[in-house]
Amino acid sequence: MRSLLLLLFTLPFLACAKQEALPENSATPPVQEAPANSLQAFETLAKRCKMEFQIPEGFTYANGQSAIGLDYEAVLLADGGGLEVRLALRALQDAEVDYEDPHSSKPAPEHIYPLLYTAIVQEISSDPHSASGGFGENALAEFHADWGQMSVLTPKEAFSGGYSSMMFVAVHRRAAADAYLVFLFDDYEAVKLQVQTAMTSLRFLDLAIDPFDGIENAGKIPMH
Repeated sequence: MRSLLLLLFTLPFLACAKQEALPENSATPPVQEAPANSLQAFETLAKRCKMEFQIPEGFTYANGQSAIGLDYEAVLLADGGGLEVRLALRALQDAEVDYEDPHSSKPAPEHIYPLLYTAIVQEISSDPHSASGGFGENALAEFHADWGQMSVLTPKEAFSGGYSSMMFVAVHRRAAADAYLVFLFDDYEAVKLQVQTAMTSLRFLDLAIDPFDGIENAGKIPMH
């Protein structure tokens, strides 16, 4: 996985695509329980989401908390500072969809992950139409995921924790979960190796993924 991530993070920051605005009457993020209060609780949640979690080398685990736009259950703090990684897991078996539209049926939690991604970006970012790209086939395989998306954004002050820049990553696995990784930093060049190390902390349990339905050709975010 490290070789793949090195490729993803060794190209210049450029805008590849824009987030589409969330359609009117579209699904809202599912209601979740309060964030986990301990490492053991987070590991239990990861298992419910059919994921494996390990604290990467060079990071310290901290408890998650509620936040405007996205509650998160765990935090990874880079030794020496400069990088905070927030982890939020949403087990599909626990999801509830608040949806009202007289002209269409209520969508299943399994099918709304792109809308949730866009909705969360609009809540936590001050520039929701910044650089964004979908994961290709190789990146999906590394996460054992069916779908993935990544955006480089400026976080809203209420969400940033004092950091000026943010990378938002989401991965989805059918019949399992949506997982979100929020990387907060000021100087990407100073932390890019730690970013790719932290990216390996979460993935789904096995390689049994469904056909990619054409998303393997979606754009990636070039970074350096």
